[in-house]
Amino acid sequence: MPNHDLGEIAFTENGPIDIEEFHALHRLVGWDPRRQQTPEKTAEMLRLNHYHIAAHTRSGQLVGFARVCGDPYIAQILDVITHPDYRRRGIATRCMAGVLAYLKGADYISVTLTDGSRLPGFYEQFGFQRLDAVTPTRVWRRGMAIYLGPPAYESPLRQSRPQFQKQAKTIGILGGISHESTIAYYDRILKKYRARQNDYHYPRIIIHSLDFQTFTDYENSGDRAGYIAEIMSGVESLEAAGADVILMAANSPHSVYFEIERRTMLPMISIVAETARYAQQRHLKILLLLGIKYTMQSDFYQTACREAGIEVITPLETEQDLIERIIFEELVIGLFKVESKQTLLDIIKRYNVDGVILGCTELPLIIKPDDLSIEAIDTLDIHAGAALRYSLGVENGY
Repeated sequence: MPNHDLGEIAFTENGPIDIEEFHALHRLVGWDPRRQQTPEKTAEMLRLNHYHIAAHTRSGQLVGFARVCGDPYIAQILDVITHPDYRRRGIATRCMAGVLAYLKGADYISVTLTDGSRLPGFYEQFGFQRLDAVTPTRVWRRGMAIYLGPPAYESPLRQSRPQFQKQAKTIGILGGISHESTIAYYDRILKKYRARQNDYHYPRIIIHSLDFQTFTDYENSGDRAGYIAEIMSGVESLEAAGADVILMAANSPHSVYFEIERRTMLPMISIVAETARYAQQRHLKILLLLGIKYTMQSDFYQTACREAGIEVITPLETEQDLIERIIFEELVIGLFKVESKQTLLDIIKRYNVDGVILGCTELPLIIKPDDLSIEAIDTLDIHAGAALRYSLGVENGY
């Protein structure tokens, strides 16, 4: 019975199971909402195991689990569970590694996974395929598959879709920061799709709208832990809703992008990385960054652009105050004043730069490329285009 240590967590294969503790964990993660499962039924269920792996803390608390059951020919992976307080620590990944190591030494004809409907992207990294089941024969085939629901017949509309569209990824947008730019994200992605494909098979989009006041309060207070927790609440909602990729529809939360990326099991698209790549491809060497003061006084844009050989500068603090006021008192509530636009353009024109990063996703709503003789870098448009390309599985073009 091998044991594997991962920090404070120990993983044990095929060891004894505390039925009451497993039963409680099963309920804690919401897998028995009607409370119909009894400890006796749980014990009977676990007796069917061919293999299981459990994760315990040093104090002995069960915090992760996965198991395999079935018959001599067909195996099912079930109950891949992580205690909510111990997520984002690699526990489910380690449990799946144990399961797959066991399966490699077995002689099953087919392996299916029936509890992956909330986070299919997580299982895809292990080589599983997410299938839309039309008939049972599409699921019960040789090799690994994920069966995410009962057999269903395709509608004529679905059958008419081009093959690549059937595999399109669902875009998850963390929005509401502000709602004006979130609306623009939705609009840009769909219009870009229409211009590219000339049909109405628009990509699936899920939006989680954060509490904008709470979000900005965390930015202003400097409460980094609270800020990350607020953002993760939205990310986890998108995970549960079935998103395949996540983008944060604002520039400022990218100050904690890498912390969020480590905590989610889904891929993310960084507005900062995409913007730096865009500027590098256009051979821009020095850029002026506009945004809210939180963004202009952070260094995440400078760091990313420096790695691309680009220098980023920011306006004077008095100018930053003007930009901040225009954004929060006007743009985020849909007010676009001629005099405010001129104020922004005047600030930009004072600097001898190759381009300006519109580093607040509301700024492209008032400043357009034709307003300036230098490059006006529309971060919203760049981000939306990257999301569409990821969804369709294509790389070319911005």
